[in-house]
Amino acid sequence: MAPWLKCIDGELGKEVLKEAHMGSARAHEAVRALTGKMLRMELYWPDIHEDAVELTRTCVECQSFSTALTVPPSKLTSIASPWPFYQWGIDVVGPFSEAPGKVKFLVMAVDYFTKWIEAEPLVCITGKQIIKFMWKNIITRFGTPEVLINDNGL
Repeated sequence: MAPWLKCIDGELGKEVLKEAHMGSARAHEAVRALTGKMLRMELYWPDIHEDAVELTRTCVECQSFSTALTVPPSKLTSIASPWPFYQWGIDVVGPFSEAPGKVKFLVMAVDYFTKWIEAEPLVCITGKQIIKFMWKNIITRFGTPEVLINDNGL
């Protein structure tokens, strides 16, 4: 047999909700947990869910320390590449623990349009090695890129 819920008016419900959320227990529960807690206490009012949403939305602590994303929406800015192999990103990763052939670094290039990856392990990082990688893996295979993006070692 299901328990009977005690129907209360909305103002009293908001006070009970506020006490359960921010009172002595200071649980700061999410909307579903807060609504469930009210129902387990056998309390009900017609706007229980909407009141829980409003309470958590206006709670400063919940908004400040929540794990949910709270960044206001903004327009997306994309890095557009008009056609394949026009724009490449290049980076050197490492040092890693030494692998066979004494390689410790990895030079990578990614095409922005197709997300095609070219990578090669390196023993040491020099300008000559990067030029050799670019010539062998990018220019001779896909042509000279119009745009080359790197992070300058950051």
